[in-house]
Amino acid sequence: MDSTILTHYLLTALQASFTFTIAVLLIEFERSLYHALCHWSDWLYGFHRYHHEMFGTSYETKDRETELKSLLYYDFPEGFSTVLFAGALLAIAYGLHAPTGMLVGLLGGFIYTFKDIVIRSLKLLDVEWAFQQDPLHLPPELPLMPPARWSIQWTNHVRHHDHDESAYFSGRYPMLDTLLGTSVSLNNKRFAVMGDMGNFQVPVEQAVQNAGAMMLHGAPSVVMSNLANVDVLIVSALSPDTDLFECYKAMQHFFGSVQSIRDIALKEVWLVLPEDAYSLVPVSIRQLQQRVLSNLVTLTRAEVPCIVRTVMLPVGQSQESSDKLVADLCQSVRRDVRTIVPGRPLAGLWLGLREMGLRLYWRYRARNVDVPSLQNALR
Repeated sequence: MDSTILTHYLLTALQASFTFTIAVLLIEFERSLYHALCHWSDWLYGFHRYHHEMFGTSYETKDRETELKSLLYYDFPEGFSTVLFAGALLAIAYGLHAPTGMLVGLLGGFIYTFKDIVIRSLKLLDVEWAFQQDPLHLPPELPLMPPARWSIQWTNHVRHHDHDESAYFSGRYPMLDTLLGTSVSLNNKRFAVMGDMGNFQVPVEQAVQNAGAMMLHGAPSVVMSNLANVDVLIVSALSPDTDLFECYKAMQHFFGSVQSIRDIALKEVWLVLPEDAYSLVPVSIRQLQQRVLSNLVTLTRAEVPCIVRTVMLPVGQSQESSDKLVADLCQSVRRDVRTIVPGRPLAGLWLGLREMGLRLYWRYRARNVDVPSLQNALR
């Protein structure tokens, strides 16, 4: 075969693959948007409510009648909305005389939407296999993992049913929730702070109250004895007098309080460190210890039973600046950002990439990391 023809087919295949990927992401975005509209519109929610009424307290289907209503009034309309959306994309591209590779990719996306229609049709016929294709709405399989960042798992979606129907709209990929700031809801969560937050203490308490959450007050010993009743533990190492080893122990105790499905889905730790802990050249033992603490959290993040966020805050800010930074912090949390530098998103992105690199290094090149030695470095 002529090399020119081979190159043409190869480029067309690459274009089709890329377009198909984008088409699927757009289709899933539209699916999530339809779901959100069902909660924003009272008329649409009149149909969507059957979907929420379908599940019992053990996450099993209540009865066949409610299940059929959910299929007919919500599942099928949602599925056909994706078919119409994908068809519109294909028709527009065809009308604009798009390249062949792009048309093939969009056609693949159009066919992709019929998968859900077929599965839901089989659900109408009570075919067991079809129900197994919707793991987000099955009773959970243990052990459960904490909510994921880049895809929607069971623990991501159960929060929409059990915690806050006004958030967690995304069905397979979290694009819409990231855009809207509905990836995480702070409503009705119970917060507690370990350590001195300095000028950030009052703004944090006000932000918690404004979000519909509550702050649990008390001495560290009181907080530690009530960790089972805390949803978000903020561990602050901002003060130079903070015992970093005690911070690490507090987090370990909090992880031990994660027992139920609700705990795995909703509980979080926010480790708050000063920004200078990540200065290019640490100038003090304290900064080195803070970095060791952060690295310990990074090392164990994939193994702990709940979400852990790392927050970098500047020390010595005015009250007005603190208010703005806390507002940005809460907005980042609502978008489910795991490594946060309020007011400096590029710095947060860089630190997030750094943490990812460390996790990969430890996973593949340093399997025998001496964690106890790292813990002792905090003393």
